[in-house]
Amino acid sequence: MIISIIAALFMLNSFALIVWVCLTERRIQKWEREK
Repeated sequence: MIISIIAALFMLNSFALIVWVCLTERRIQKWEREK
């Protein structure tokens, strides 16, 4: 039970990190174009 909860949290964390990195890269690309 506890292991499955930890695994679920870890998966959510990894997914959130991937989404955040993608958004950050898009923002950086926008800034590069504006310069």
